Amino acid sequence: AQVMDYRCPHRHAPMHLGWVENDDIRCVYHGWKYDCSGQCIEQPAEEAGFARKVQIGTYPTQEYLGLIFAYFGDGEPPPFPHFPHRQTPGLIQVWNAERVPCNYLQSFENSMDEVHVAYTHMPGGSHAKLAQDLPIITAEETDWGMLRFGTRKSGKGRQTWHYAPNLTRVIVPPLAGMDGIGGWTEIYFSFTPVDDENHLWLITSHVEATGDAAEAYKAKRAEYNRKVAAARPVMEVVRDIWSGKISYADVTHPDLAIVQDIAVQAGQGRIEDRDHERLGRSDAGIIVWRKILARELRAIAAG
Repeated sequence: AQVMDYRCPHRHAPMHLGWVENDDIRCVYHGWKYDCSGQCIEQPAEEAGFARKVQIGTYPTQEYLGLIFAYFGDGEPPPFPHFPHRQTPGLIQVWNAERVPCNYLQSFENSMDEVHVAYTHMPGGSHAKLAQDLPIITAEETDWGMLRFGTRKSGKGRQTWHYAPNLTRVIVPPLAGMDGIGGWTEIYFSFTPVDDENHLWLITSHVEATGDAAEAYKAKRAEYNRKVAAARPVMEVVRDIWSGKISYADVTHPDLAIVQDIAVQAGQGRIEDRDHERLGRSDAGIIVWRKILARELRAIAAG
C-alpha cells in the first residue's frame, strides 16, 4: 500500500475528494486517474500520451499495531518497526482518533507527568485513591528516547517508555467502563502533529487476553464503543467546559479521561509560552526531555 500526495498535480485539488476505482484513484476535479504507483493513467479531456508525463508523489507504508505508518523521507525507508511492542499473546485494540487543538508537545509532555493522573482524573472516581500515594519521578535518557520511573511509598513502581520523537508506551490499570475486563493493558500513544497548533491522538493497546477472556473483552469493548458512539463528541464537551457551560467536576462521558486530559492540555493554549513555568520535582521527566530536545535542536541549527 502507498500514501499519495494530498493534491493532484494538475490543478492541486485535494485527492481525498475523489474516489477509488479498483486499485486506482480518480481526482474529482477533472477526472485524472492514477494507479497505485502514482502514475497518471487516464485524462478524459487531454490528448493521448500526455498521461505518461504526469505522476503524483507516493510514499511506502507498513501496518503495525493496528495503525498504518508511512515514510515521507528520501531514499530507502529506515528499519521498521521503529519501536518494539509486547510479544505476549493478546489482542490489539485500536482506539478512536481524537484531533486535539494544541501543539503535540503539550500532550506528549503530559504523558511524562504521572502525578497529574491523581488530580486531573479524580472527578469520576476512577483515579481518586492515587492521591494518597503520589510517585517520586525520575528519568534517564536512552538510545531510543527516555525511560521514566514512578516510584511510590508502597514500593510499587511503574516504568514508562517515551520513544523519540512522539510516542509513549505505558502500562495502565483496567479502563473505566470495562469493569476490570482485560486487566492491566499496555497502551501506545502516538501524539501525531497535524500542524503547529493541532495534533492527533492515535492510540492502540495490547490486551493480554486469549480464548474466552478475549471474547469477553471484545464483547465488553463493543458495549463501550456503542456508548461512545451515542455520546456527544469529546471536543464538544471540552469546549463546554472551557466556556463554563458545564463544570469540570460534573462531566460524565464514556471517554471521561480523554475529555479531562484534552480540557487541561489544550486548555493551556495552542502553543503555550513555557518561559514563566515553575517546574518542580514531579516534572523530572519533562525537564530531562526538554534538555534532550534543546540539545538536538542546537545540533540541527549548527548543521
